[in-house]
Amino acid sequence: MKRCATPLFAAALAFGLLLSNAAEAQLGTIAIGDFSGPRSGTLRSSIARVLSGDGYEIVSSSSNDPEEIASETNAGAIIIGSMRRRSGRWRANVQIFDAAGNSVGRVSGRARRIGSLGSQLSRRIQRSLPEMDGSSPGPSRRDEEEEEDEPVELDGERRVVVRAFEGRGSSRIRSRFVRALSRQRNIELVPRRRYDRAANGSGRAAVRAGAREVGAHAVVDGEVERGRGRWTLTLRVYEGASGQEISTIELRERNRRRLERALPRGVQQLLGPLSDANAPEVEERDDDDDEYDDDDEHDDDDEYEDDDEHDEDSSDGDADEERLFVALDLMIAAKPFGRILRYNDDLYDLLREYTLVFGPAVLLGGRWYPGAHFSNGFIAHIGLEATWEQAFGITSTRSDGTRFPTRSNSFYLGLRGRYPMDGHEFSLGVGYGGHSFEIEPSGIAGVQGRSNIPRVPGVGYRYIKTELEARLRVLGGFRFTARGGWLFMLDAGGIGEDVWFPRQSVGGVTVGLELGYELDMGLEIRLGWDLRRYFFSMNPEPGDPFIVGGALDQYFGYTLGIAYR
Repeated sequence: MKRCATPLFAAALAFGLLLSNAAEAQLGTIAIGDFSGPRSGTLRSSIARVLSGDGYEIVSSSSNDPEEIASETNAGAIIIGSMRRRSGRWRANVQIFDAAGNSVGRVSGRARRIGSLGSQLSRRIQRSLPEMDGSSPGPSRRDEEEEEDEPVELDGERRVVVRAFEGRGSSRIRSRFVRALSRQRNIELVPRRRYDRAANGSGRAAVRAGAREVGAHAVVDGEVERGRGRWTLTLRVYEGASGQEISTIELRERNRRRLERALPRGVQQLLGPLSDANAPEVEERDDDDDEYDDDDEHDDDDEYEDDDEHDEDSSDGDADEERLFVALDLMIAAKPFGRILRYNDDLYDLLREYTLVFGPAVLLGGRWYPGAHFSNGFIAHIGLEATWEQAFGITSTRSDGTRFPTRSNSFYLGLRGRYPMDGHEFSLGVGYGGHSFEIEPSGIAGVQGRSNIPRVPGVGYRYIKTELEARLRVLGGFRFTARGGWLFMLDAGGIGEDVWFPRQSVGGVTVGLELGYELDMGLEIRLGWDLRRYFFSMNPEPGDPFIVGGALDQYFGYTLGIAYR
């Protein structure tokens, strides 16, 4: 009996160990779902290879539904991703889900080679994995939240280089980040120009070389992206001694202002990695180099001051004051338009009314706020404005078939002051403008019963315009603009000559509506409608060539254009 019991006991023990190992392997299983984008299969395979080498069991799925993958694979974590190529680099975003298919995180990366990108993402995925019943090496989401809430104290002074950020609005966001980081105790910001000269490239070796030059413990860079109605800032920390990336922080907000407000929180999350970072050993310099170093350091000292120079009028405690103000707004648009000229009380019915249904034109316009380049104060909101509109290919046709060449254009030059408030913008403009519409003789000699004179007076309005405008932020990237102006008329052109209406008086108003949608890279698509209305009182007297009570000259136009802000 004893001889028989021993083999049975050994078999039972082996079977139990096998079940235990199988359970542990199941707990460490990661399911890789569908990846979209060019060469995504290669990236997927690279991530699977690295994670498998680190001890995880990898299960593949062709689905992109995390709940479906969770039910099929019973994995402890699920990852789904997408990739694209931009500016000579591969860029990828990977979403991480728990065993129930709930989203628990997101990581992103970029690299010149897909293999490097796969290794980079694998490290970040492991740091962001949910707790798979204790099998994951990374902290739980709850632990991370508690760590974020608890302030981190640096165990000594840390020298930090903040490299250039990439993406839309990155210069201003970098400036805000530098301000938030500079307020932390035991942080010494090192100007980046000497670092850039020594690094002269990318990669670990470049980071080590640059950090060694300036004695930096850590190097930080960032990338700003906008997509799907969200602004995302990815902050990366590299250790100066090894050049290796040691931490990645991602901030996601609905708009740029909220992202700027979140920067102090991002700084708090970086303090832990900065505390762990080590500086490279700095080689002692010869005395001959001291003069160069002193001059170079003097030149670099202004770098961080330059970043904050445009914030000098901002209150440190008011994040609403610290936002980006547009300095330049340029637009080009196609503008088909029409005209209606009607007379009131034409006593002898001698005048021809006029209608233009469609006239093609092009519109160029721009606003420039010079002060917004270097300040957030009052001077940033005083600007110059100019527009030019030119019609082309217009011919007016009389009922008898006679065709008359027609010319029309307008211009405006002025000043504009704006008042931004909670993402909206209200402004007042004052300036000088002109608008002309001339119908020329047909160029064909008149014959009996037919005249080559159009018998429609030309107009050449000159005026001072005051205009109120409201640019409102609506849903997503949409902006709605409404404007209205009053014209103080200086001249009406040919219609006011003695052969037409020498005693006329005229006034004018303008109205405009516009809907814009913001794209990346500062571009905006705009669709608009506008109306210009000139109203006359002719004040006729006996002996005048025409006895008419008044007239109404209206122009309505539609714009479809693209703007750069």
